[in-house]
Amino acid sequence: MKKEFYARVRWTLSVGFLKGFSLIELLMSLALLSVVLAVAFPSFSSLLTRLQLDSDVSAIRAGLSFSRMAALSKNKQVIACRWDGINNCTGDAGLGTLVWQMGLLVYIDIDENKIWTPLVDQQLKIIPFTLSNNIIWNNGEKVIFQPNGSSPGYNGTFTLTDGNGVTAALLVLSRTGRLRYQSPN
Repeated sequence: MKKEFYARVRWTLSVGFLKGFSLIELLMSLALLSVVLAVAFPSFSSLLTRLQLDSDVSAIRAGLSFSRMAALSKNKQVIACRWDGINNCTGDAGLGTLVWQMGLLVYIDIDENKIWTPLVDQQLKIIPFTLSNNIIWNNGEKVIFQPNGSSPGYNGTFTLTDGNGVTAALLVLSRTGRLRYQSPN
């Protein structure tokens, strides 16, 4: 029995498959898409704002908890300072209300002078913030944790405000080094 191969098989498509969208179909789909986006965008915007706020609250909690646990486990003084966005602390002021915009730099204060010295002190972690919220600490540019986990003299409040200036969250640090969340309402 002989097998035959057909080399010239031609597939023909009907004319309906060769056409694209008509202009009216395209305009109707764009109009429907714009209505859906106009309704959904405000809720997505508020969701994004809330997620950024939650991210900053989590970053502060994680950074300060990490600093406290490092002080306890290494039995050394650990400092969480206001990060400049590059690789340093912004300063050493122990008093005043300041905006901590970029994040936290956590380090072991090897020489125990309470000043970030890159060649001497051991950097443990940098924790960035989202840059969409204002984070205000009412007690200077750093939080010092003693080897026993306490932070004497550095109790205060981190106040998180959204882009509109509305207070959205408060994180209160006690002298014992414990951090608690307080709702602004």
